[in-house]
Formats: sequence, C-alpha cells, structure tokens
Amino acid sequence: MQLQFKAWSGIILFLSLGAFASSKNPQCPAPQAIPNDLQNPRALQAWLRTVGTSVKSVRDFVCCLPQGYQKNYIVAHSSVAAQTGTPNSPRVLMYTEAAAERSLRQAPELILSINGGEHGMPQGQSVEMAYRNPQTKKLEFFDLSFENIEKSLPKLSSANPETCMFCHGEGGKVPSAGGPKYIFDLFNDWPRFAGGAHTCTKEEDHLQNLASDRAVQSVKTKKQFDCLDKSVLKKVESEDPQERYPILSLKLAEFDSRTVGGIEADRQKADWLRALPTYENYKYFLLASSGDRCDPIQLKDFFPADVIAKNSAGLEVHEDLRKGKNLEEGFTNAIVAEYRTASETKRQRKNFFENIEELYQKGLPPNYSSQFCGDASEKERTSNVKAGLDILKKLMPTAQSSLDKKDPLLMLQFDNTVRSTPLGQSAPLPALRFFLEGEGYGTFMVQTSFRPGEILRGGIDVPLSLEKEDSELKQMFKEVSRDLKKDCEKDFCFFDFSRKEFVSKNKELTCARLKELSREAFASSNKPQTKKMAQ
Repeated sequence: MQLQFKAWSGIILFLSLGAFASSKNPQCPAPQAIPNDLQNPRALQAWLRTVGTSVKSVRDFVCCLPQGYQKNYIVAHSSVAAQTGTPNSPRVLMYTEAAAERSLRQAPELILSINGGEHGMPQGQSVEMAYRNPQTKKLEFFDLSFENIEKSLPKLSSANPETCMFCHGEGGKVPSAGGPKYIFDLFNDWPRFAGGAHTCTKEEDHLQNLASDRAVQSVKTKKQFDCLDKSVLKKVESEDPQERYPILSLKLAEFDSRTVGGIEADRQKADWLRALPTYENYKYFLLASSGDRCDPIQLKDFFPADVIAKNSAGLEVHEDLRKGKNLEEGFTNAIVAEYRTASETKRQRKNFFENIEELYQKGLPPNYSSQFCGDASEKERTSNVKAGLDILKKLMPTAQSSLDKKDPLLMLQFDNTVRSTPLGQSAPLPALRFFLEGEGYGTFMVQTSFRPGEILRGGIDVPLSLEKEDSELKQMFKEVSRDLKKDCEKDFCFFDFSRKEFVSKNKELTCARLKELSREAFASSNKPQTKKMAQ
C-alpha cells in the first residue's frame, strides 16, 4: 500500500511539474528533460529533486532545458553584473519564447543567465533567474547555485536576494511598489553584447567585432554552452557590429522590446510612480508639461516658492550647469567638459588594441561608451552650442530671462542634452525629473540603463517607435494604450510610456485648470503641517 502511494505521488508530482514533456537532448543526464511549461524557479527546484543528483552542473541543467531556451539567447562579451562575462568566458541570457502575435510586447516568463564558468568568475557555477510571476505581475529574481554540490542538490535562493536587489531593486531591497526591474542598455546601443553596438567610427566597430568574435567562439567551444543551438551565432562578412551577427542582433531587438520596452515594464514604472507619497501633488503639473497643453511652462504657476527652491536644490545636474553665472555659460562649459571626459574612450580603445589579451580577459570597463564619435575641437563645440542657444532665443521670447535666472526646467533640459550628446545617455522628461529628483526619490526605477558607479537619469525609449509605419505595430500601440488606460484614474490617465507623454481623457483639464488644481493640491497638503506648527 505504501509503495502504491509513492507511485501515485510521483505521477501527481510529474503532472504538476508540466504535462507536456520536451524532447530530451541526448546530453541531458536526467531520466527526462524539463517540461516545456515549467517556468517557475521553485517548480524547477522540485524537478531537480525528482531527478536526484543526476544533474550536477550548470552544463547539465542547460542540456535538460526545453529547446526554446537553447535557441533563444543573447551573448554578452562584457557583462558588469553580479554574474560577470568576458570575451573569453561570456555571459549568455536565455529566455522563453512568446506567442508569435504577442512576441513584441510580452515579457519572457523566465530569463536564465549563465557565464562560461571560468575559475574565479563571479557566479560561474550559478544560474541566475528573472521570473515574471503571473499572479503578482511582478519580477522575482533567484539564484540557483551548483557550487560545491558534490552529492547534494543545487541550492535555490529565496526570492529577490540582497545581491540581486542592489541592482534590480533599491538599495538592496525590493521597491515598495512596482517590484524589481530589468536593467539593460539603451536600445540600438548594446556595446556589451555580440551584435549589439551601433557605433560611428571604424576603430570602435573593429573593437566591438574583436570582443564579439572571441565571445562567440567561446560559446562554440566552452563546455558550459555545449547544448545551445549554435545556428544563432551565424556570422556574415561585415564590419558593422550589428550586421556581422544578424540573428543575435535580431534576438537583442526582440529581447529589448519584450523587457524594458514591454507593456509589463510600462505598467511597473507607472505603479511605482503612482505609489510615491507626493505623486498626487505633482500629477497635474506632469500632465500640463506634456505636449503643447501649457507652453511655456512656468513653475511659479504650479508650485509655491518654497517647493520650487527645495526641488531645484535637489536636482542631479551637471556641476558646470550649476557653477556657471547663467545657463548659457554653464551649458557651454558642461558640453566641453563632457567631451573631454568622453575622450577617455579613445585612450582606452588605443590601450585595448595595444594589449588585446586584456580585452579578452576582462572585457570592456564599466563606464565605457561606444557613443562618443566626434573629433571636433573645443572651439567648434563652443561655436555649436552658441548657435543652438541663438536659435532658442529666437524661438522662445522668454529664453534670455530663463537663461539668466537659471530656470530649473531649462537647466534639466540642458542636462539631458549634455548627457545624450557625447555619451548616448537618455533621460526622463524635465518635468518628471523635477518631481523625482526634487522630492529625493531618484529616477532609478524609470531608467533603462545602469552602469556601476553612477545612477544614470536613464530613458524611456521604445524601440518599436523606429517602425511607426508598420500597420501591425500601429495596432499594437493601440492595444498598449487601451491596456494602460484600464489603470487610469477617473479623469486622469497616467504616463503612456509608449508615447513619452501624459494623456488625459478629460478635455476640460485645460492649462488654466491644471494650474489651479496643482496649487490647490499643495495648499491642501500644507494645511495639516501648518496647524501642527501653530499648536
């Protein structure tokens, strides 16, 4: 009777793990492969228990994965995450397939990350996991360690360990709203991935190709990657880093649009922003700042003077913008300073060419940028800035006054330009920065890019906007907007990230009315504090 019960419990467990078994790779040492529909890390751990100690390494685990993972992956030759990757021992991110009609907007249920496992590499014997929980609609991060398991089973961490949350969360903890987030480079500029960089010099193209070629060769030869589908690594004769590896490049574009560009990521950002304590005070200002509803925006029309002063002091702008006697001088000095800093890229590039083995062993350094292109002199830079400011003054009658008074929104706009011009960094809209930085929340949760040592004011770029004329994509944008509007408040719809603007269904929210509502919101929020002080 006891034996009969054990047999039935084994069948029930197998059915609970996934009714549709995947075809088994001959190199999988387990009695059966991981079922196709098994995407929960905890269920994967249960599957490992059913096969005992037969799966002893990262390689074994990858060989037992469904074929979808083995043919859907991207290759990082210079990963700077907790799990590193170098050209000699690259990092590979595998992900689940999506239904064809939803592939451009549906986040992967599960992303698995491994590296080449060279001795001394961080997380070399681990599988990192990013799981999209279907119940909570939030990301959960796990680490499955095969380190020193010998006769024991691989160890699965708890959800969202501190090591993961230092990058994917806030200060080592899970964000209070929205959950953890993806972190990837800006679309069309993936200088750390094979097939990813879009550069503007032959020297940079060559450097990217050297790193990518070595990484791809490592994927073909290293034992850890034995069971990956090598047809993904197809190479063509081209010096363009993206054209050189056409399939990997397409995989990157898909991966980007399904993660940081997907509707789940949009909603995650919206949830986080709306949950901020002072969001209700700022939402009318944010709406007014979109499009041409209120043009130009004057902060004094929306906020008390003390709020403007407090927020202005908290803005994370370029030092030279603050130090200049006015924004005209500050902007010019900041642009020149950033180009001087970015010139370090050229020196680093030269060093790599002189000692290519260092590149293969270490990969590109943390703050390396493939975006810096120009050779213009400092005099030419200054002249270009002056020409741009002259145009601004002609188009905007109040520009000179704003420049002289260091208007915070104009300062933020200039700061965005400083970041985007030499280094290819993208930043949120000035109004959103005024809110988030001024209130001390930071912009980490709405960025798309992260580099160690610096929290960027990252962007909200959507790669699909590059193909606006595609009728299918147009239809998809309509669906995204409709889905986002389901989360809207009664008369105020939150940020539509796919169009980079705030939208409202209530046409009665004129500029004048938004100013009035904003002032009322701040007046109301200050009342309890005033009474308390009076007591």
